[in-house]
Amino acid sequence: MMNMIRNLFKPSLRLSDLDLSENRRIVSKALKALNCTGEWRKEGDAALVRYTFQSGHFGIRIIGNCPQVELSYLFFAEAEMKDINIVRHVCNHFNLNSTGPRFSYSINEETNIIDMHILTPLLLDDDRAKDILSSAMVDMFLWQNSFIRSLTDVKKEAKSSATSDLEWSEKEVARDFFSFENRN
Repeated sequence: MMNMIRNLFKPSLRLSDLDLSENRRIVSKALKALNCTGEWRKEGDAALVRYTFQSGHFGIRIIGNCPQVELSYLFFAEAEMKDINIVRHVCNHFNLNSTGPRFSYSINEETNIIDMHILTPLLLDDDRAKDILSSAMVDMFLWQNSFIRSLTDVKKEAKSSATSDLEWSEKEVARDFFSFENRN
């Protein structure tokens, strides 16, 4: 009850107040409330924390005077290098059809494996940061399942196709239809 009364008289948080140190304090408090232990490091004008949540490897990047933080779910899937065009196609598809997260990949040159990642910006405040982070991470698990299902389906389609470059194949078919229609 006392906290509710205190919150009534507490000045509201303005976006201009959300600098690196304030966001770091908010993130640290939220991670502690979620029973996550993070490892902080400085990276140029940004602070980065890596931690594990329900066996997923997450990170939060806080940039200088930016009010938003970037939540990342790193290495949520991997693929062989021969599937680079399929991974690129599925990432592009998901990036075009999702309003929040961005899907990216990196190539581990040592193992020649493609690692996939999900990144999403978040605007956190002191009172709701734990709930916002928890909800965003659970959403990322759902996106992971959807992405892997789609990647598997596209791999199956590519096996039955003459090429693994589905964008090129799709455009070739469209060009053939266009040519056929214009002949008549």
